[in-house]
Amino acid sequence: MPDMPQPTEEVRVENNSCHKKSCLCSALAGAVGGGVVVLGYLLSSHLISGKSGEPVRDYLMEHPEVIPQAMEALQQRETDKLVSQNRTALETPFAGAWDGAEKGRVTIVEFSDYACGFCRKANGDLNRLLSEDKDIRLVIRQLPILGPDSEIAARTALAIAKNSSKFSEFHHQIYNSKHLSPEVIVDIVKSLGLNPQDIAKQGSDPAITQEITKNILLARELGLTGTPAFIIGDKVFSGVAGYDALKEAVAKIREKSSK
Repeated sequence: MPDMPQPTEEVRVENNSCHKKSCLCSALAGAVGGGVVVLGYLLSSHLISGKSGEPVRDYLMEHPEVIPQAMEALQQRETDKLVSQNRTALETPFAGAWDGAEKGRVTIVEFSDYACGFCRKANGDLNRLLSEDKDIRLVIRQLPILGPDSEIAARTALAIAKNSSKFSEFHHQIYNSKHLSPEVIVDIVKSLGLNPQDIAKQGSDPAITQEITKNILLARELGLTGTPAFIIGDKVFSGVAGYDALKEAVAKIREKSSK
């Protein structure tokens, strides 16, 4: 995940997510390196088991469809491992930065940016899911990558989460507002009966800076390239997943845990 962009950096919208402009050279290098890794995976997997040398080449020429299948399987394997290694850090909210059921048996982790239009869209799907299923906890990880207003909103949200019980109200009011600006943020803070000056001061708490930095590092390690992104069990969704996909992922977690 790229560091938080400066105002001069280009932000683009693609694949139902908001993110910074990526480097083509890095993408090409990753593709070449990925091809080597996938070939190793193919050689060690049941997909072309018992084949080596020239027969492998012939097999791949005759069955090129196994390459994207292997890439997807390899990516999922690596993602499962990374999510498992970071599960505690992912699913432990910063203070009160969560929504839904505090002790919900299923946890959804969302990386979000309050300036992201796709996050705003996804919030409707999440609200519907949480209203229907009272056993889900939504852990919201602030990932302010879209500019200064994003960071102000993220710091404000985390300050409220740490110093009051009104994080959820702030979170929903931000997404219900027509746009994001410092003035809108101040108005929402006032509407919650909180002091904007106090919240702004609390927002510079080193613990909040550490939380945002941790979220950037987590996102980078998981290979997330924008917001929103969701983790449900070992499944990672990039961009707007949609209500049905989120509900299905929750059902699969419950099914898995009941076995």
